[in-house]
Amino acid sequence: DNFCHRCQCLEKINLSHVKFIGMSAFSGCSNLNAGSLSAKINQYAFEDTAIRHLEIKDISKVDECAYRGCDKLESVTISGNGGIPDRLFAGCSRLKNVTINEGITGIGESAFRETVLKKLILPSTVITVNDNAVAYCRHLEKAVLNESLNSIGCQAFMTTTSLSEINIPDSVRYIGSECFAFSGIKSARLPENDAFMVILRKTFLGCKNL
Repeated sequence: DNFCHRCQCLEKINLSHVKFIGMSAFSGCSNLNAGSLSAKINQYAFEDTAIRHLEIKDISKVDECAYRGCDKLESVTISGNGGIPDRLFAGCSRLKNVTINEGITGIGESAFRETVLKKLILPSTVITVNDNAVAYCRHLEKAVLNESLNSIGCQAFMTTTSLSEINIPDSVRYIGSECFAFSGIKSARLPENDAFMVILRKTFLGCKNL
């Protein structure tokens, strides 16, 4: 833990044989571009670093907030089995290209909050989109939700001002309050199933284009 915390002059380090990286090990190393790793990565390990492109081959090895605030990160590919941890890429202000592969089961709370993500395409294995998942992603233009999705959390798509259309599949049983508040949605298709019976408070609050 905290191995090279805030070592702002550190630019390169060979971690190819490392099996475990502790909490905040390289947090705040603002010039470090560590790249893709096979190690188990703990919380905040690479927060606020200079990683630009990232391939995660086993999401089960990555803990929450591990890459939070990486303001040079532009693209991510995520594979493996399990959910994307909470706040994993929150505040990555240049992150615009994300590929989520089959096997991913959920999008964690605030996982992509305040990024410049342009499109979100969920694979068939995702069953949950948690609270604030893509909130304040003002550049998000397209969201493709899969037919296996069960629930969408509170404020999940809040303030996605460029999102003009949402098609929610019939598999969805729950949509959280303020889910699409202050978004750019012009048209929305809600699920048709016996379990979806309530539209919660402020779901479409401030959607002036609806």
